[in-house]
Amino acid sequence: MDEIHTNQRCKMLQSKPLSLGSLALTSLICFAGAPVLAQSAADFYKGKTVTIVVGTGAGGGYDFYGRLVARYIPAHIPGNPNVIVTNMPGAASRVAAMHLNSAAPKDGTVIGHLNDNIVNNALLDDKISFDIRKFNWLARLNSYVGVGAASKASGVTSVKDALTREVVVGATAVGSNNSLVPALLNRFENAKFKIVYGYKGSQDISLAMERREVDVVGSLGWEALKPDLSMRQSLNLLYQFGIERHPDLPDVPVMHELGTTPESKAILKFFAAGATIGRSFVAPPGVPADRVKILRTAFQSMLSAKDFKEDLKKQNIELDPATGERMAEIVAEVLATPPNIIALGKEAMKK
Repeated sequence: MDEIHTNQRCKMLQSKPLSLGSLALTSLICFAGAPVLAQSAADFYKGKTVTIVVGTGAGGGYDFYGRLVARYIPAHIPGNPNVIVTNMPGAASRVAAMHLNSAAPKDGTVIGHLNDNIVNNALLDDKISFDIRKFNWLARLNSYVGVGAASKASGVTSVKDALTREVVVGATAVGSNNSLVPALLNRFENAKFKIVYGYKGSQDISLAMERREVDVVGSLGWEALKPDLSMRQSLNLLYQFGIERHPDLPDVPVMHELGTTPESKAILKFFAAGATIGRSFVAPPGVPADRVKILRTAFQSMLSAKDFKEDLKKQNIELDPATGERMAEIVAEVLATPPNIIALGKEAMKK
C-alpha cells in the first residue's frame, strides 16, 4: 500500500469514533503501513551496484578515500548493495561532475567524489554547464590538508625561489589543486612558476619529479605523505592549503600568508575554501530526497562504526568529518563570494 495514502487513511479513521472491531482494523492498517519506507529502501538497494565516481586518477588521495568508502559503506546502506569505484579524471573533476549531472542515474546508485575546488571552479569557469547548487552533499570524511612540495634535488627551498627563477610545476588541469597556488602566485605576486599541464594525477607528477622533469608537486595530501618518512625526507615543503596552519605543519605557511597585498591575500583565501570542502561525497542533482537521506545516514553510520575506526587507527589516519547538511551550508557560503573576488579568480585561472 502506498505510504502517503496509508497515512492519510489512518488520519481519517483515527478522527472518527470507532467500535472495538473497527479500532483493531485501523491499528492493523496503520502499523502495517509504518515500515514501508524502510522496507522500500532495502528493496531498492538489494542486489544493486552503487558506483562511486572518483574525479581523479588512480593512486591519489581522492582514490584512497573513494575505495575506503566502497569497502565499508555497503554494510550501512539498506539492502547492502555492492559498491564499486570508477576513476573519471579530467579537467579538475569537471568531467566527473558533468557525468553526474547529465549521464549518471538519478536514483541514488551513483555517488561522486570530486576535487575539493569543484565549487570554486563552478563559479570561475563560464563554460561549465552544470549547476553546482543542485548537487546533493552527502558527507565529508576529511578537510583537505595538502602541501606543495619541491624535490630537494631541485634546490627550491621556498616560494621565494620562484620570484627570481623559473620553477617547473607538474599539474593535471587548470583549476586543479596541483596548479592552483603556483597560478595564483604567478598572477598576483609575479612568480615564475612554469606550469606543465596534462599529468593524470599527483602520483604521476611525483614520478615526474623523481625523473627531474618537474621541480614541484603543487598538491600532496598530508594524510598520505605524513607516514612516508623517506618521501618526506626528499622534499622541501613550500606551503599548505587552508586558512590556518595544521598542528603537524607549524612552520609551513598557509596560502594567504604567501600574499603581499590585500588583493592577493583575499584571492588566496577564497581558494583556500576548497580545503574546507575537502574529501566530500555528493549525489547527482535530481536524486529523490529520501534516497539522499538514506545515503547521508549511511555515511554517518559508517563513520561511527567500530571496524571503520579501527582500520583508520591502524593506518594512522585522523578524520575531520562533517554531515551532508553541514557541507551544504559550507558550499552555500562559498557560493556567496563577492563578485569582485570571483572576477579576480577568473583572471587568475587563465593560462
